[in-house]
Amino acid sequence: SPILEMPVIAGDSLLVSNEGDQVYSLDLETGKFRWLYKTDSDSEFTLRGHSGLQVDGELVYAGFADGSMVALRVATGSVAWLSSLRGTEERFVDVDTTPVLAGDMVVAASSAGGLFAMDKKTGRIRWQREISGGGGLLADGDRLYFVAAEQGVYAMDLSGNVIWRQGTSGGGESSHPLIHKGYLYFNLSEDGLFVADAQSGEIVQYFDPGSGISGAPTMGRQHMYVMSNGSVLYSLGVEDLTL
Repeated sequence: SPILEMPVIAGDSLLVSNEGDQVYSLDLETGKFRWLYKTDSDSEFTLRGHSGLQVDGELVYAGFADGSMVALRVATGSVAWLSSLRGTEERFVDVDTTPVLAGDMVVAASSAGGLFAMDKKTGRIRWQREISGGGGLLADGDRLYFVAAEQGVYAMDLSGNVIWRQGTSGGGESSHPLIHKGYLYFNLSEDGLFVADAQSGEIVQYFDPGSGISGAPTMGRQHMYVMSNGSVLYSLGVEDLTL
């Protein structure tokens, strides 16, 4: 199955997830197979894409198309805990967002079920917010930033309370956002790249290459790099932003 998210390193292991609801562990030096974890989705239809992996000590967290969020032991691939992020939904419950760590919680989103915060040791759900269509998710200090295709960009505290929201209706899907020097950068597959003040949510810059941007932006030393859907690579200056 296609590998759409970056592999991660955990000690002497390389961990890889794919669109077939599989997580592989390989020896980092030799590539030798160590273990495989796989779920079997009970849904006839799933969304394109898959969750990336988040490592925290001896555990690796991954989401799957059946709406499950799983903590696996890095050493063996055995299940430490499993939680359902389906909520009350039955279809399109894919957990395609890459989980993030926030204090003693791990946070992830189901496309239809919304945003969930779980105890990272037990998987117990601390809170849920019914924000459907979520894509990019970022934890930064005492805030979470969450981009949902039709409902907008949310800044939340670690209790799930909304600090600000910026609408993005009709802009398309988003990839992973990023923070740089007080600014939140997020792209939309139809509308391009947006720059918001991370504290207030005010949009201060906007870049539309004419074809939208689906891939996540990457930050260099003084420039940001984005690939448009028209297959053009752009280098953007980011040091001269002012409110």
